[in-house]
Amino acid sequence: MRRIRLGPSAVESTELSFGAAAMGHFTEVDPAQAAAAVHAARDDPRAEGLLSEDRA
Repeated sequence: MRRIRLGPSAVESTELSFGAAAMGHFTEVDPAQAAAAVHAARDDPRAEGLLSEDRA
C-alpha cells in the first residue's frame, strides 16, 4: 500500500486509513461488533500495510 509523508514531518502513513469514528461516537455500537469490524479490516489481504485508524 502506498505511503505518504504527513506534512513537512518525517512521519509517514498509508494513503488509506480505517475510519472508525462512527463506532460509538455517533451511535451505540456493540463492542464485539466494533472489534470484529476492526479485525476484519486489519486482516483483509487488500489492507496489507494499513497503518492508521481514524477515530476522531
